[in-house]
Amino acid sequence: MTKPDGTKSITTTYGSLNSNEAWLMIDRQGDGLINNGVINGDDFFTDHVGAKNNAYHDLATTFAPFIKVDEKGHNYIQLNKLTDAQKQAGKLGAGQKLGVARVIDPSLDLKLLDVNNNILYASDYFDRIYVDYKNTNIADKEKHNFILEIAPVRTLDGKYHLSADQWFVPKP
Repeated sequence: MTKPDGTKSITTTYGSLNSNEAWLMIDRQGDGLINNGVINGDDFFTDHVGAKNNAYHDLATTFAPFIKVDEKGHNYIQLNKLTDAQKQAGKLGAGQKLGVARVIDPSLDLKLLDVNNNILYASDYFDRIYVDYKNTNIADKEKHNFILEIAPVRTLDGKYHLSADQWFVPKP
């Protein structure tokens, strides 16, 4: 993970995913989400080092050209279900440096990393990811995992669920 001073570090946390959860990610450097068994923390839409305002702000900034407004005035990113051919074409264009400048299509770029380290297309599960969030302060009983913001997501079948900007306390 890149710290605010630009240095990189490996951080181990107390947190982990449940079987029905996944992290929302984007391959910012174009070098893959997992390298030598290590997940690049800079690719998460969350923050452990204080470099970002919050996950939803980062998401909205990264995908600013793609933000839409729903019938109630809430901001979201539209995802479209991709065909296998579209996914393959997207992979062929991978390997370029992404940074925050190269965002082709949220349907291609947004990935989920599940508890088994499977990389999935977010567009296979969601058609809307909202960037308008509500502040919260939820913690587990050990105070190792925190949720500071929540926002809705809409699944392909039109059902709404809450997503969470989850923060894990680093292990010493």
